[in-house]
Amino acid sequence: MFFLIHKPIGLSSFSAIAHLRKKFGIKKVGHTGTLDPLATGLLLVATGNSTKLIPYIDKARKTYVFTVQIGRA
Repeated sequence: MFFLIHKPIGLSSFSAIAHLRKKFGIKKVGHTGTLDPLATGLLLVATGNSTKLIPYIDKARKTYVFTVQIGRA
């Protein structure tokens, strides 16, 4: 099964899937790409036998959208 979760700023991708693993009691969990702890965004998470599909998804073309503010402290 796949889950699309929103990772908030300040949480690592590993921490996000660890929380999912603990909350739902899932033993086998993986994600399709790491988001920086300072980034917010969607994280595709696979569980159980679906984790075997991650290498095929990782090879797919991805697009990242971001906003940069210059001159702020």
